[in-house]
Amino acid sequence: MADTCEAVVRAVREACPGLLLGFSTRAAIEPDWERRLRLIRSWRVRPDFVSVNYWESHPLDLSRALGELGIGVEAGLSGPADAQSLLASGLQPQRVLVEISEPQP
Repeated sequence: MADTCEAVVRAVREACPGLLLGFSTRAAIEPDWERRLRLIRSWRVRPDFVSVNYWESHPLDLSRALGELGIGVEAGLSGPADAQSLLASGLQPQRVLVEISEPQP
């Protein structure tokens, strides 16, 4: 999978210089938290930002690891608890995506 992601990043950057490129870290892509983190750390060609869903496990640890790698974070928030967790952490994401799934947000 890493080789495919690398090839896509290279192709998009060649075709669209300056376009910000992001990846998802959704748990459904790789449910094992530790393996997911190892895969992220193995990226040779990195995106500009990565989406981190704050309703999934280890969002703060993942956000900090991405920061150490020089990768921006798009914080995915699904409600007030996620926003409070982000604010309390002191982390400053590059972007915030709000995804409310309640019937009447």
